[in-house]
Formats: sequence, structure tokens, C-alpha cells
Amino acid sequence: MVTWIKQFETWSKPFLMALCLGIVAAVGYVDFLTGYETFCFVFYLLAVFLAVWFISSFSGGLISALSVVAWISSNIAAGERYS
Repeated sequence: MVTWIKQFETWSKPFLMALCLGIVAAVGYVDFLTGYETFCFVFYLLAVFLAVWFISSFSGGLISALSVVAWISSNIAAGERYS
């Protein structure tokens, strides 16, 4: 497990940021496909974890905000209505 984590440390920060954005986009798309009754918000935490741990806390906050936007947008697009 330690070697797996050390492998992330060798990757460049821009690549890790792109990976985190890709994870958010993929989870958002899967969240849309599964509908608003299925909770996929836990999977957004993978991208937030990677951003905070290997890039910076600012990047983690940015990925967190983008995850919220993706989560709410996918739920609205899937048919959920907020009052």
C-alpha cells in the first residue's frame, strides 16, 4: 500500500489536478445516469482526497466546490426538483 501511495507522489501536480477533474466528471456522469435517488456523493471524496493530500489544500477546496456543482447539476438534470 505504501508503494501505491508513493507512486502518486512522483506524478506532477498538473497531472494530478487533471486526474481529479476527470474523477469529478466521471462520477458526475455516473451520478446523472443512476438518477437522483441513488447517492453517489461519497465517490466525489476520492478526488477531494487526492487533491488535498498530493496537491494542496486550496486545490482540495476547489475540487470540493466543483464536486458540489457537479453533484447538484447531475441531480437537477436527472429530474430532482428543489423547492
